[in-house]
Amino acid sequence: MPHRIEATWRRIETWLAVNAPKIHEELRPPASAALIEQTEAALDARLPGEVRALYRLHDGQARHGLGLLGGWTWLDLATVVSEWKIWKGLLDSGTFGANDGGDPGPGVQGN
Repeated sequence: MPHRIEATWRRIETWLAVNAPKIHEELRPPASAALIEQTEAALDARLPGEVRALYRLHDGQARHGLGLLGGWTWLDLATVVSEWKIWKGLLDSGTFGANDGGDPGPGVQGN
């Protein structure tokens, strides 16, 4: 599967270079095997092979860049770990314990 990921990603990069050069320029260099392993250790989880393959091509994109993925920035692995620690800390502290799904306010419910 990683070979298919690489081939598909090369097609995406070619398209980006022509149609969205700013986003193409924001792609970071590849993540090292050591960085991927450090990330997995910090998350206490093994990343799926396809995700590992993507990060071996690029360690995400520049922070605060244009959104590559549906308007969202592709996070580099250091930021993935940082964000995970924040959200995990909130979960472990019980911040979400009283969240019953709630009744969204009128702005969320729409018309």
